[in-house]
Parts: sequence; structure tokens; C-alpha cells
Amino acid sequence: MIIRQLPKKPFIATGFTQVCSKGFTSLALANGLSFPVATLAKSGKMAPVMLGSLILGGATYGLRDYLQVLCIIGGTAILSMSKKVSSFAHLFVCCAVYSY
Repeated sequence: MIIRQLPKKPFIATGFTQVCSKGFTSLALANGLSFPVATLAKSGKMAPVMLGSLILGGATYGLRDYLQVLCIIGGTAILSMSKKVSSFAHLFVCCAVYSY
């Protein structure tokens, strides 16, 4: 039986950054950052991940993937920043749900 040894450094690095991210988000909220802005920042993490995968990993994405990310970030922005939920926000949410 062959046992593969996975490199531990990448897993340690990503685990550390995720723990730090959680802590920094809590600190930012405690120091006055509004929850809608924090939610928008968390939902927007997909865009830099996709960009990094394109540049560093050579990944390819279809038009549907880009539209899904745009709908998720746009819908979160509209819902988080508006006082009342508009019909435009419902359109973004429906598009995001439909695209899956």
C-alpha cells in the first residue's frame, strides 16, 4: 500500500490565515466597522481568489462563473447597504440562485 505524504506547509499557512481572518474581523467589528461592510468584504473574497487562481494556478473560468461571482457580490452589496430591500436586490438574489 502506497501512502502519499501531503505537504504540510500550505495547509498550515491557509489554516493560520483563516484563523487570523476571523480574529481580525472580530477586532474590526469591535472597533466600529459596521456589520454590512464586514459582510460585503467577506462575500467579495471570491474575486481575489479567482484572480489568484487565474494568475498563479492557470485556472480557467467560464462566463457563468464570472456572472455568479458578480451576482453574489452585487446582491450582497445591495442587501447590506440598503435600508429597504429593493426589487433590484431581489433581481440579483434571483439571478444568483438561478445560476446554481
